[in-house]
Amino acid sequence: MNFIEIFGIFSSLVIFLSLAMTSIIKLRWINTFGCFCFILYGFLINSISVILLNLGISILNLYYLKNLSKNKDSFNLVLADCNSEYFNFFIRKNYDDIEYFFAKLSFLEIDKFYYLIRNNDTVGIIGWNENNDEITIKIDYVTEKYRDFKFGNYLYIDNIIFFKNLGYKKIIQESNLKIHQNYLKKLNFKEIENNIFIKEI
Repeated sequence: MNFIEIFGIFSSLVIFLSLAMTSIIKLRWINTFGCFCFILYGFLINSISVILLNLGISILNLYYLKNLSKNKDSFNLVLADCNSEYFNFFIRKNYDDIEYFFAKLSFLEIDKFYYLIRNNDTVGIIGWNENNDEITIKIDYVTEKYRDFKFGNYLYIDNIIFFKNLGYKKIIQESNLKIHQNYLKKLNFKEIENNIFIKEI
């Protein structure tokens, strides 16, 4: 197997990887990179058809990426009733995923819930217990399709005043799951002891 064949396989793997992305923006960026690889591959094998096809796909990807960059997401928090039919539907629909991140969670022991609304979609829920001016987040869940840190940034950075206006001064989260710990650290939570993270407001 020579270099050209290896490069062709690599280009194919990049295209395959792009199709595994749940985020349309990541899909198009990685797909564009794969197309550029195939354009180079087309030059290496002297194939005009490969070059033109992937050049056309690259142009389409960049066009749609430009349009997507103009569309700003809107984020909202809507108070949720844990006894409502819709709340129970959302939990049932996402139960296995929620259990993976928040095992042994008792919804009956949580003081307050909010739906996480992105544009017109319910993309998650957040629930916490209150202790004077502190809250302990018991669930901070976003469905897989929207797991791109945007709602986290909105909650804990861009719109942190939401919690301050409710009278809170400190947010506490406990997690022993590495992926969730990395999420908290990226949002400037500080680990004060094993698996306990705090963010001052």
